[in-house]
Amino acid sequence: MKPMRYTLVIVRDEEDPTEYNVSVKELAGCYTHGTTIEECVSRAIEAIQGFLESQARDGEVDLPAKFSLDQIEVGLTLAETT
Repeated sequence: MKPMRYTLVIVRDEEDPTEYNVSVKELAGCYTHGTTIEECVSRAIEAIQGFLESQARDGEVDLPAKFSLDQIEVGLTLAETT
């Protein structure tokens, strides 16, 4: 199976500049946060897995029987705050 690709949009939190907010462009409602870009990516991969597994339980997506984190690829978009 080909890896599933997702785009992470990472934005510095306006209220707490030590935090970043992360959304997954292709998965509406899939969000997380972190204090470093590395932490954001790690948490986002876990959030994607949980989001997809939840949607699979609800019958909204079909996942392979042996779904793993290795099948998730991410790209980054670092958004500027205004």
